Amino acid sequence: MSVEPPAVPDPSKSRDGRAERIGARLTAVPRLLLDSAEASLAFGVSLDSFERHVKPTLKSVHLGTIVRFRPADLDEWAERNAGTALD
Repeated sequence: MSVEPPAVPDPSKSRDGRAERIGARLTAVPRLLLDSAEASLAFGVSLDSFERHVKPTLKSVHLGTIVRFRPADLDEWAERNAGTALD
């Protein structure tokens, strides 16, 4: 028995092309805030390592219960914590 993946709407088939225009705009918008999973990928570490070692000392933006991180703050954290290969 094979399971078919859910159908993805084709933006080119919208009546007025609005979905296609919105999609094009969204892909051009730079990400200002990253979630923990995206930040851990940016550091090249597991989510668990990020949450234990990086997140507690990283500046964050709170939106209600949502926590996000600015890419500039990730860069700043990496600079503050950079050492030599012998450390």
